[in-house]
Amino acid sequence: MEPLHTFVSHSTDIDGTLHTYLPDKTRNLIMNHTFVELSEIFLNDRIMCIRKSTGVQDVSGTTKQVTQSTIMLRCGQKNIYIHADKYYLFKKHRATRNNNREFFEHLLTKI
Repeated sequence: MEPLHTFVSHSTDIDGTLHTYLPDKTRNLIMNHTFVELSEIFLNDRIMCIRKSTGVQDVSGTTKQVTQSTIMLRCGQKNIYIHADKYYLFKKHRATRNNNREFFEHLLTKI
């Protein structure tokens, strides 16, 4: 069951809606993060996964593999596979941008 499904499906600003209706503890964790879709995630992005059914942080880590429905995150010393449709995905803001990263993002959008 997904309690926020109605709010999110009718919202034009999903990020703002989630920042408003998620629990306080979760809101404090995602303060410097932005909601993203699976198609906006690239390698080495810092991702925080909020479970849709509870609204609580479940997993966070660095992306190492992205497929159509799953993401492999590096969490400390282990790799964890998650099903993206069960989570709200939040990407951490980066203070600096790596030129290689921008190049590969641009290349992927052209393919």
